[in-house]
Amino acid sequence: MLHLWLRLVPDQDAALRLLGTVWNLALIPATYGLSRALLGQGRLALTAAFLVAVSPFHILYSQELRMYTQVMLLALLGVWGYWQGRQTGGWCWWWLFGSAFLLALYTHYFAVWPLLAVGFHALLRIRDRQAWWRAVLVMGVLGVWGISRRQSPLPYLVGLTTHLTPLGQWTFTGIRLTLYELGGLANE
Repeated sequence: MLHLWLRLVPDQDAALRLLGTVWNLALIPATYGLSRALLGQGRLALTAAFLVAVSPFHILYSQELRMYTQVMLLALLGVWGYWQGRQTGGWCWWWLFGSAFLLALYTHYFAVWPLLAVGFHALLRIRDRQAWWRAVLVMGVLGVWGISRRQSPLPYLVGLTTHLTPLGQWTFTGIRLTLYELGGLANE
């Protein structure tokens, strides 16, 4: 996405950081939409959108060149698609759920956490079989995509623990790391 943005704007610091601001501005009405769907009240949804608009966290990250606000928007759209898909049963909402989380996972691996929260919610609501199977189908497609692209976040999460060990290097196998932490059995 940043590559396309670089073709549209001049190579200046302010123009490059504008992309995060665009994502953050799109996050405000998306927050309103999700809040309206979840809470059913326009006043509370406006309050939620206002809190996002004035949040120092969002203002700070909207000025960064990194894709944190993009991940926030895509994860929020994915949750909104899941919720509306469960409520209405429309395939367009399930498509939004899958495509938003696919793009979010492609943007940043930590988008797996809201996806896992949605999966946990689906497990809690297993009585609605049709919605449950649709959620499983979409998450299964996302899982197959991640495996086929070898973009599972698990190796990176395992790799985060290396700073606690004297190993001193990032290993993404997980096996060597686990053996080393369990008793120093792995040798260099």
